[in-house]
Amino acid sequence: MIRERKIGRSEANNTRLDAFVNRRGTRGRAFFASLALSVVCAACQTATSSDEPVAIKLRGLDGSTSITMNVNTTLALKVSALDANGSTVAAGTYVFVSRNSAVVGVDSLGVITARSAGASYVVARLSTGGRELSDSLKVTVGVPASDSNDLR
Repeated sequence: MIRERKIGRSEANNTRLDAFVNRRGTRGRAFFASLALSVVCAACQTATSSDEPVAIKLRGLDGSTSITMNVNTTLALKVSALDANGSTVAAGTYVFVSRNSAVVGVDSLGVITARSAGASYVVARLSTGGRELSDSLKVTVGVPASDSNDLR
């Protein structure tokens, strides 16, 4: 008596795959070995791409998202590049720009100088992987109380 048995889809695919490899011999085995290697390499690239920055964060040294300072004072800013998981990663060179340089100046290291009373935004930019990432920080500049009395 001959027994018939149903085979599942994956078993049928394996049977077809074995038949393909057997017909092709060494070339068939080499093809599937290279296919498996390319799948593994694609997985590796996905894993290492998390080291690439996807965002930057510009803050005061105390972690603040906005700063109030007096005229003729300076303050260093802190900028961090973040990966897809929110972890800090190494990045290239940042470019800092003040949207109103009459109120706040900024140098290439992210040190801001309060020049006159008013408000401005300082923007940090990072070009990486063909993308430009940026973040901004509001800076409000006031006149110290002793100087405001001299203006009367």
